[in-house]
Amino acid sequence: MKRDMEEKTPKNRRSYLDDYVKAADGTYMYTGQYRKFAGTEKEKEAFRKKLILASVLVSVSLAGSLSTLAGEMSRTMSVAAPLAAEVIFSVFCIWCAVKLLRGGDPMKAYICDSATGKLPVFFVLTGISALAGLVLSIVFLCTSGGSVLMPWNALYTAVKLLSVFSAVFGFIVIKGARWGTAV
Repeated sequence: MKRDMEEKTPKNRRSYLDDYVKAADGTYMYTGQYRKFAGTEKEKEAFRKKLILASVLVSVSLAGSLSTLAGEMSRTMSVAAPLAAEVIFSVFCIWCAVKLLRGGDPMKAYICDSATGKLPVFFVLTGISALAGLVLSIVFLCTSGGSVLMPWNALYTAVKLLSVFSAVFGFIVIKGARWGTAV
């Protein structure tokens, strides 16, 4: 019965562990495939720099969003909910980017496939969350009257624009990368 279930499962979450073989000295050796950046050395370095820049922009915009949220606006669910989603997706963006940057070249196929598959999705979700936060914060500022038009709210709106830009930039960077199987 268990064997039937394993055969029906197209890909186990931990199937990459099958690519590790125990050596005679007790250590594990990776025997699976490797992925290599499919481009020149100059293109690879440009990709790394752009991915680092995208990660830094996401980090800065996240820190800015959290630090500039003040006053009446921070107590509304319409502003807090998109911010919470943006925080979660931004952390995942940074985590996947670090995995991709630390993987080396060539890198293990399961690391490359995992990071390059999830990173565009997390950048899109970060951008959507930031855009929702931007729109809802503008709606809040317009509907609440002049009592809440403080410099912090204007700065928060500007940081939301940076968040949207950084997510779009990160998406373009990761979608522009080409990976091939290393020999």
